[in-house]
Amino acid sequence: MTRTRSPRVDSRTIPAAALPQRRLRWWDRPMLLCSVLFTAVQVWALVVLLVSVQPDGAVRVALAAVMAAAITAVMSAWGRART
Repeated sequence: MTRTRSPRVDSRTIPAAALPQRRLRWWDRPMLLCSVLFTAVQVWALVVLLVSVQPDGAVRVALAAVMAAAITAVMSAWGRART
């Protein structure tokens, strides 16, 4: 039969709850960085579409749906980044 050793308790360590919390900076959160990059790409794409494309008929409806989806995706990304 082998003896197991109990874990050693070090009395010099500070419990995690007693440690001061460091304020999170925006670059500490990768989701926030991704949201900033994603928003920049989406804004660039929308500007390119609005400037270069002159749609007619069904293409205009499709373009409006794509723009609405892009805005919804940006809002969703920012909602997740804030949590």
